[in-house]
Amino acid sequence: DDVLAMMKDNGGIVMVTFVPGFINEQVRSWSANRSAEQARLNSLHPGDPERARRELAEWTTAHPIPRATLDDVVAHIQHVRDVAGIDHIGLGGDFDGVDALPVDVEAVDAYPRILGRLIQNGWSDADIRKLAGENMLRVMRGVEAVSESQTALRPNLSRLNDR
Repeated sequence: DDVLAMMKDNGGIVMVTFVPGFINEQVRSWSANRSAEQARLNSLHPGDPERARRELAEWTTAHPIPRATLDDVVAHIQHVRDVAGIDHIGLGGDFDGVDALPVDVEAVDAYPRILGRLIQNGWSDADIRKLAGENMLRVMRGVEAVSESQTALRPNLSRLNDR
């Protein structure tokens, strides 16, 4: 939350991700417990990684991963808005690089469901426009302005001394 609050001062944007372990406490806790179990099994069977993998699979079967949901995504977006402010939030998604996605948020076709739920929760049309792209465009225009202001500067060719 401390980092989110800094967005108000620096003009930045937080692109909200849908990674289940970031938006749902039960998923985060399950992942931590699985990692601890994996470390425990690896230390019990240091010369037998196949046994450790097999026993971890058994643990996972006995302790199925909880699922994050559309409600978790909406609550996460609302929290980021509450802390960072409506001018500093965007949709990041992060549909790649995860083993699972929240229920009803498995692909980009979830965006209308997410936005619809936010509208039901009282978000205005202007708020939705900011979240859906206007904030990102504002930040990118700022990046372009800084880039243009630097074009006349020579690159710094100095090097740190090798030690």
